[in-house]
Amino acid sequence: MRRRADELALPGEDFWLFDSRVVALLHHDDDDVMTGVELVTNPVEVLRDAQAREAAWHHAIPYDKA
Repeated sequence: MRRRADELALPGEDFWLFDSRVVALLHHDDDDVMTGVELVTNPVEVLRDAQAREAAWHHAIPYDKA
């Protein structure tokens, strides 16, 4: 499904959004092992990720339909 995410221009990084104020960017190594978390509070970056989340939900496919 990463191809579809690329078509929608969604961010390539994994993140969690907390209260629409804080983004936790999850960092992974080449083996997909999580190596750290970066907390972002810059409103512009948080808004970008919130918009990406909304776009992802809008285009989401139910698990049983994938």
